[in-house]
Amino acid sequence: MQSSTGAGLLPQAIVPVAETATFRAGVVADDEVRVESQLTGVTASGAVVVKHRVLVRETRCADVVTVRALASGDASALVAALG
Repeated sequence: MQSSTGAGLLPQAIVPVAETATFRAGVVADDEVRVESQLTGVTASGAVVVKHRVLVRETRCADVVTVRALASGDASALVAALG
């Protein structure tokens, strides 16, 4: 997975559609946090669905699912960037 800017996308063109988060453990300022993200699908309207795991060392701190689209309505570039 590359960054949106690395894929030639402007971050402000990415539109939030929905998200959920389940928090499991706390994170403090000095923690080294890692986020693992995986494209899991595309909605009927073409928005991308991404699962994220937030970890400190091996402790799972949160599970997050985000649904994002592009302002242009064509999310194929976003799918390519995240795939």
